[in-house]
Amino acid sequence: RRQSLSRSQMRSLLALGTTQSQLAADVAQLRDSPDGVAIVREALVTAIEHMQAAAGRLAARQLDDITRQAQQNALDQLRALCSDLNTQPTPDATDPSADPATETPPDPSSWPLATQLKVLARLQADIARHAAGIRSAVPDDLSPTDEQRAELQQLSTRQARLAELLEQLMSNPDEAVPEEQ
Repeated sequence: RRQSLSRSQMRSLLALGTTQSQLAADVAQLRDSPDGVAIVREALVTAIEHMQAAAGRLAARQLDDITRQAQQNALDQLRALCSDLNTQPTPDATDPSADPATETPPDPSSWPLATQLKVLARLQADIARHAAGIRSAVPDDLSPTDEQRAELQQLSTRQARLAELLEQLMSNPDEAVPEEQ
């Protein structure tokens, strides 16, 4: 049963869809930043995909659990990345000379190996979780659907990118994974 929306609700829905699309574009711009670290850029891909999916569903007036889940997945991905990268000490609140407004964010090339490995491990766990979900949705006596095959191909591509990033990281463990040339 589909409920109709008032004009005001429709305007709000359209504005929300536009905002969601703009947020995805902003994060994509961050991902494409020339001074970004390849591992962080890879971590942003999934969040952007979820944001774009949510924006598309909002534009199609699909206000359901799938839309909310896409939005929540994007938020979870961004929060996880922030948590992974939050290894820098916070300013001492008792130190009067510590002004958080004047602090600059840490240079991505200074992120320790452990931080980069933490991001890669989380991305790998996400791939494994998604693959297990697809596997559990396919009965033992049936083949995956075309949609499931497409999802598995996307996971395969992401897996290959992670393997490449890990290889680059391990070839020079004292530096951040350099920007792709």
